[in-house]
Amino acid sequence: MARKKRRKRTKPIPGHSGDTAGAIFQDGLQHHQAGRLVDAAGRYHAALAIDADHADSHHLLGVIAMQSGEFAEAVTRLETAIGLKDQAPAYHDHLGLTLRQMGRGAEALSHHRRALELDPKFAAGHNNLAGTLLGLGQLDEAEASARQALTLSPGDPEVLLNMGQILLAEGRASGAVDALEAADRVRPGSPQTLVQLATALQRAGRRPDAETQFRRAVDLAPENAQLWSQYGGFLLSIEKFAESAEAFAEAARLNPDDTSQVVNRGISLWRGGKLDDAEAAFDAGLARAPGDVAALLGKAAVISATGDNDGAYALYRQALDADPDNLDVYNNLSTEVNGISDADAERLAGLLGDRNLSDDDRAKAGFALGAYLRRCGHHETAFEIYATANEFRAASLSAAGNQFDPEIHSTHINARTRLFSPDFFAARRHMGADDQTPVFVIGMPRSGTTLVEQILASHARVHGAGERRDMAEIGIERLPAMIGGTLPYPECLKQITPQHGQTAAAQYLDALRVQAPKAARVIDKMPFNFTHLGLIALLFPKARIIHCRRDMRDVALSCYFTNFADNHPWSTRLPDIVHFIKAYRRLMAFWRRVLPISILEVDYEHLVENQEAESRRMIDYLGLKWDPACLNFHQTERPVSTAARAQVRRPMYTSSVGRWRAYEKWIGALNLEPDAPVDPD
Repeated sequence: MARKKRRKRTKPIPGHSGDTAGAIFQDGLQHHQAGRLVDAAGRYHAALAIDADHADSHHLLGVIAMQSGEFAEAVTRLETAIGLKDQAPAYHDHLGLTLRQMGRGAEALSHHRRALELDPKFAAGHNNLAGTLLGLGQLDEAEASARQALTLSPGDPEVLLNMGQILLAEGRASGAVDALEAADRVRPGSPQTLVQLATALQRAGRRPDAETQFRRAVDLAPENAQLWSQYGGFLLSIEKFAESAEAFAEAARLNPDDTSQVVNRGISLWRGGKLDDAEAAFDAGLARAPGDVAALLGKAAVISATGDNDGAYALYRQALDADPDNLDVYNNLSTEVNGISDADAERLAGLLGDRNLSDDDRAKAGFALGAYLRRCGHHETAFEIYATANEFRAASLSAAGNQFDPEIHSTHINARTRLFSPDFFAARRHMGADDQTPVFVIGMPRSGTTLVEQILASHARVHGAGERRDMAEIGIERLPAMIGGTLPYPECLKQITPQHGQTAAAQYLDALRVQAPKAARVIDKMPFNFTHLGLIALLFPKARIIHCRRDMRDVALSCYFTNFADNHPWSTRLPDIVHFIKAYRRLMAFWRRVLPISILEVDYEHLVENQEAESRRMIDYLGLKWDPACLNFHQTERPVSTAARAQVRRPMYTSSVGRWRAYEKWIGALNLEPDAPVDPD
């Protein structure tokens, strides 16, 4: 049936005496272009009151509805406009955009393509088609459409933004950076562009630059709660926990109804070792939303770190009652002794095979299931599951820009062996602080560092500060900024002055003393400080260094079986683990030759066999009198938040020695023989 033509009104309406629908529409268009959507909508409705078939007014009312999130209304308006004027490319294109935002991507494609049939040189149409193709994962076609848009509209910031997102999705971070930097040059000051640029820079390995761009974004839109939340997530991903907590606190202040920001702040505090503050944040989240799974999970992790395993287990179960498929809960529950039940294992097997889940979630399912199978003695199946879990974890880390490059890693190690020498230290022997407080416990992860810290921290005059990231921050960020110039760390230390050294040492000591002002010794248990021993010797010539060693076959296996909270991409492939261990051994052999301070070697196997003798040796090395409490380390009440927290709550046991033999089929071929004994003198 033919559509009956409506008659146009000729009688003027109030406020628009003598105006035509077209004139009123033009007035509305000016308001629309200025961002005054309410005023624009009023004019468009007024135009329709004169001419109910005014297609452009229907069209732009549809656009306003889309911009306001009223998608059903937008579809109705845009379909009406198309019914009145089927040959308008923009009408079809905007209907495609609306359908895309409603999750109806396949339908959206047909409207974008209809727009381009009507006008093949419609640059915005090509760009919007590219965006919809991106959302559908059709990356090659998306890139082709975006490039066509750039050909038709060179330098268009919207097209460059889209191109950057497409290249990022393709894993081409450097190209994405180029496109997004071009977009920022053309239209500086767009928070959306800066956030995307920061993401691309992070994935390209340029984290300081990424932080600068994120900071620009929040400075431009300081009242945007979502932006502060994104910034907090970024800071958390680069392990700036204090700053991340502050960003989430600001997001919570700007949007008090969003419980997730309170919980996110708690996660940042927990990751930064502020367990009391973290528990308070999680309690605040639970006060707002008693069944909030993230808050339950966070509080469980905190109280597990303090040794309340039963309380943690109850909270994990409460969280699973609320969300039976929550893989964060299973991931944490798997670290508790006998935490995963037979029923849990069946559910985890199903989740591991669910292709609709993210790589990160499937990794969590795999690590939790692997832990269950290992404890049940199903070693071959467990290893296969762990291998699958590590594949998913590697893919997830890679997508976030965290890949392990053995050549780059070797370059970092070589930079240290080239710079530091006995002559280097002799020329700077008066550089650091005359303070004996710091004790650095170093080694490979899973080598016994947590156990050693727990024993030492049981002494009345020793405080265990956990895994502090200060030395890496001082070396990589603070000192290069203080020294100036263009040399990166560690080469910048060639230009360090006594004042630089004293300032950096004082900053570190001040942070330690805040935690334990009366302690004679404070333990910094960051295992990876083995890469910073040159800097440590420079700043703290009277510091103690305890090097934890363990059969590297057990270390390799344990790293491969651990879903680390921090990003350690080297731990996802056995060849990369071998490379990392060999580089670590080479560096430690180098430090023994050149460092002007002694290193106490503690072998895990000797410690568990000769607990008292080894413990006394460590306390003597610290220059302290013996404290019998060190033998009852498992009863010491202090938070432990690393993967070994369950183990250090138990008396000394030897069952972890030689665990690799159950997996000799895979581990034996790695040629990781135990370290040779080191002469203590």
